[in-house]
Amino acid sequence: MSANVIMFPKVAALPWREAAAEALSARAPPDCWPHRWAIAKQGLRRFLAKGWGNQAARMGWTGDELYRVPPLWTQTHLTGVALLIGNWRVAAVTEASIVVETPAGFRVKFRRAWRGHFA
Repeated sequence: MSANVIMFPKVAALPWREAAAEALSARAPPDCWPHRWAIAKQGLRRFLAKGWGNQAARMGWTGDELYRVPPLWTQTHLTGVALLIGNWRVAAVTEASIVVETPAGFRVKFRRAWRGHFA
């Protein structure tokens, strides 16, 4: 099996899983370098493979909050958190935030936006 394939359990399709699959198959925003997009998708695959997508969904995170591909990569405020993780390690997922750790050991907290943010 290819390392790039994410297998989901056979259950009814959930909106967040559809959003994750769409993000994995999406083209890079026009202002995103191919190398940066590859890192973003690698982080997304790891987020899913480690079960963080399931945990975030149980905490109420939406598909857009986690997996939204922005019109432009520079619009990070419109980008799903799972695409921003890149090479960082997820340390925690709560109802309010996702905490990641950089290779140097620094922690970055992505706080959940208010609900009208993605409208």
